[in-house]
Amino acid sequence: MVRRAGVFAVAFSDRWFPPKAIAVWPRLHAFERMGLVLSLLHAAGCIDLHTESLRGAARPADDKYIATRNFADPLFLVWGRKRDWHRAISARRPCAGARTASPPPAPAHR
Repeated sequence: MVRRAGVFAVAFSDRWFPPKAIAVWPRLHAFERMGLVLSLLHAAGCIDLHTESLRGAARPADDKYIATRNFADPLFLVWGRKRDWHRAISARRPCAGARTASPPPAPAHR
């Protein structure tokens, strides 16, 4: 749950577990995965969308994976702000106590 105008962030690496991944995940390049997450946030109504990738960090010498990969796992970030729907709707409402015209009466059918 994200509060009004709150930030929702998703971070992931290039490591994933097949039983836990959605079907399309293995077929996408890492940057396409960022695009997928970005499109999901957009579809959910997030605004001010951003992406960032952090790659090329040296792996610590005592890391058990140093023999297989010289660099740390990349980190991909996607984030956006939840649209403040309440504020957007309130801006369109008349002020409390303001007089508004009544809608015209419906035509009488004979």
